[in-house]
Amino acid sequence: KVLSDLAYVYCQRFFSPQGDRNQLAAKGIAYANRALAIDPNLVEALYVLGALYDHTGRTEEGLELCQKAVQLEPNNPEAHQHLAWRYLERGFYESGIAESSVALAKDALFMDSYYYKIQFLIRLGKYEEALATANQLEEVEPSSPFPRILRADAAFFQGDLAGAESGW
Repeated sequence: KVLSDLAYVYCQRFFSPQGDRNQLAAKGIAYANRALAIDPNLVEALYVLGALYDHTGRTEEGLELCQKAVQLEPNNPEAHQHLAWRYLERGFYESGIAESSVALAKDALFMDSYYYKIQFLIRLGKYEEALATANQLEEVEPSSPFPRILRADAAFFQGDLAGAESGW
């Protein structure tokens, strides 16, 4: 588990403006592979490696690893959310919404799942459902700025630039 946690740290740092992304990805991939050499079914290592592969152009392998993680541990909300991200990056928004919804059913406090589900809904033009989900997020985490920002995103995509600007 420690090795997969180290891989996750490098996966998170991949988006940092500091550091060489290729080097960060290579280190994360190495840690995830070491974890999988010990336990080939370690779900955390599978979805982290899937994300790293996806970010480095090995998209089919990344998707397959995230799907395997969900198959191995269907009650793991993070596995579902990582699969949702893989779908988002491919433009499969309906599948992403479904996976984010499963993640939320498993953990109603999982902020990332609300955020990305709303993003998927906005991209599909399902603004009312996106706003309802933003309201749910606000109930779960009243101090979060995300509901306001996501409402502004919805306003922007609906052409309401004044509403978007005031929310951002």
